[in-house]
Amino acid sequence: TVRLDTSSLKLKKGYGLASFVSILPDSIFVEGPKPVIGALPEPVAITLPFRNIDEHFMEDVEVTLPSSEFVKRDPPTVAVMFNVQKMVTMKDSARLLIQNLPSSVWPVMGRKKIPYTVSIPQNMLDQFHPDSMTAVLNLQKLPKGERLLVPALTGLPPFSKVVHIDSVRVKF
Repeated sequence: TVRLDTSSLKLKKGYGLASFVSILPDSIFVEGPKPVIGALPEPVAITLPFRNIDEHFMEDVEVTLPSSEFVKRDPPTVAVMFNVQKMVTMKDSARLLIQNLPSSVWPVMGRKKIPYTVSIPQNMLDQFHPDSMTAVLNLQKLPKGERLLVPALTGLPPFSKVVHIDSVRVKF
């Protein structure tokens, strides 16, 4: 199996993924000495030698392997494809929802909405509905005590990212 080393993904500032990364074929056949083949990582990670990507991407990328002089790859390259969009920053606040509250606890809430900042692909803005956003605080299996927790933000369009969300102090 072949996968993309996402740390090698160098998008232009202000841009983000707007699709899943597709790799074709998603696996390759390797042939060589058994100890060398046995030492290969699974999956094989490929890196992109491109920087400042700011448009849809579709390129053939060489699959490089350690001890490659002893290993035959078939095919030696894979096609990597993904969409990139300019990201738009949005600020708003979401309704706070507490889940799995212990039955012995009575919630005292200082606020009902949690401020957040998100980054949304430009082509997904029509799917962003601030009124349907929820900040979910799950207290399942949380031991007694006091702590700051970061709620999960639900209702985001695909490929959006939470840039910032306020934490919530919980004590019980």
